[in-house]
Amino acid sequence: MAASAESTPRERLLAGLGLLVTSLCWGSMVPTTANLLATVDPFFLAASRYLIAVPALALTVLLTERGRRWPAYLPWGHIFLLGAFGMGGWATCLTLGVYFSDPITATAISAVSPVLAAVLARIFDHRPLTVAVYLGMALAVAGGLVVALFKPGQVLALGFRGGELIILFGICLWTLYSIKAQHWLAPLGLSQLRVTLLTASAAAVGLWLVFFVGILVGYADPPTEIPTAHTLLELLWLGTGPTALGVVFWNYGISRLGVAIASLYTNLAPVISVGLAVLLLGSETTAMQIVGGLVVLAGVIWMQLYGLRATR
Repeated sequence: MAASAESTPRERLLAGLGLLVTSLCWGSMVPTTANLLATVDPFFLAASRYLIAVPALALTVLLTERGRRWPAYLPWGHIFLLGAFGMGGWATCLTLGVYFSDPITATAISAVSPVLAAVLARIFDHRPLTVAVYLGMALAVAGGLVVALFKPGQVLALGFRGGELIILFGICLWTLYSIKAQHWLAPLGLSQLRVTLLTASAAAVGLWLVFFVGILVGYADPPTEIPTAHTLLELLWLGTGPTALGVVFWNYGISRLGVAIASLYTNLAPVISVGLAVLLLGSETTAMQIVGGLVVLAGVIWMQLYGLRATR
């Protein structure tokens, strides 16, 4: 699906704005997940976020697309593969990756996602990439690494702990989900909101099955205490923000720009995260982080001005 070639300039602009919303939501995902893992089982956490996201998505579909009919046929096998293995696998890998590494490592590894996305898009989406795309990718990856690794008072964890490979595998699963959702579901006339609802529902089923099996074999622990109000608020945000709202705009961006270009926008997530921490929490930042943020921004602007034009 040559999304960027078929979309109009207005659609590409809306896709870019939507991906900024996704970056805003996903900028909070790793630190929120790390906070929750201090008291919540990783398998339970991965499943709970979709238990919150699915009702929120269903209510949104009901309110905004009430008069729109569903297709007579839905490929439930593909939906289950996309949701349980693609979306659900990504959520599990991210949670376990943070659990077996640390937030700084997770953010740094996530900064290379545009490279993986470009490789997989070339293989599975047969999408050629131009020199302009590669330049934007290099800027986004370099800037994202600088923002992640030059956080004040923290350093990258030393030593291989296993979480690094889990995160990389999760990024691959997410990229394949992003590509195949547009190949298998979008041609049926489904809105990106409905694509997200269907796949998130399948992810919820798969993740809860994994959690219950994990309990039976001793790898997962059910909650034993009533969560605090702060924990509930973090869970609510993780389900409605990064998991629901962020994915809807992500899928829309993929459908208009393609996965390789859309992935560049996700490197704005750590930049936005640092910016919000400085503005709202009074956190410190470093000159290198500011430089890294500007480099990421330059990469995204370059793609918006030249990369998209070159792919049309």
